[in-house]
Amino acid sequence: MNDKSLFREMAKQVHPDMTNSEFASGSKMREVIANKNNPHVLLNLARHWGLDLNGAFDGFKFDRKANDFAQNVYETVVGAIIRHTIRYKRKIILVRGVIVGIREITKGYSRGGREFKIYDFASNQIWTMKSNNKTPFDKIVGMAEGSLVDDGLARFEQSKQYKKAVAKTKQVRADSNFERLGLQANKHYGSMSVYVKYKGGMVKKETLIRTTPKSAYVRCYGYKNNERRIPIASVVDTE
Repeated sequence: MNDKSLFREMAKQVHPDMTNSEFASGSKMREVIANKNNPHVLLNLARHWGLDLNGAFDGFKFDRKANDFAQNVYETVVGAIIRHTIRYKRKIILVRGVIVGIREITKGYSRGGREFKIYDFASNQIWTMKSNNKTPFDKIVGMAEGSLVDDGLARFEQSKQYKKAVAKTKQVRADSNFERLGLQANKHYGSMSVYVKYKGGMVKKETLIRTTPKSAYVRCYGYKNNERRIPIASVVDTE
């Protein structure tokens, strides 16, 4: 939001001849006019009066304009409120959230880029976004107040704990299946025969090559290294 649009938006909300809202006041309008060319003061006034400068964010207030940090988003991205469209599981999702953390990516295909943790306050979810682009977001709207960033960090921590709990549960189930089959995790078998149940209920005899903590690899030509990964729970019996 630039200086002129900020002034116009505030004028619409406080000018007694333009609105009947609870914020309308001649004295407030005079303050807005007096600080017409001082966006920092205007934004502080808007926050103090409780004005909503962007209805799309359902009442969240901003305390500085995007132009202060939009030129180099990496330096000041934590706390930035963004709008961004992502594709997730073949769906287009509009994320409206605050960036609560970033880290440099040092491994994999995205090496040299950044990983962003975004708290979507519209859906109360945490999204992870990787990008090599220096301006990766569709739009940066403003900076969040500290309480919103704290809420995002708390939700991020909850998300991490939940993922750990889910991973632990899956590992317990995998260990139980290894015990049921008399197999060991992280072991190379080479040519052991096992029976695998696929979707649809079909059971097929396969050659077990090796195992990992939660999966088994069976011989299947045409796949990477001629191995196909299957969940250990799909193995119904050994020979």
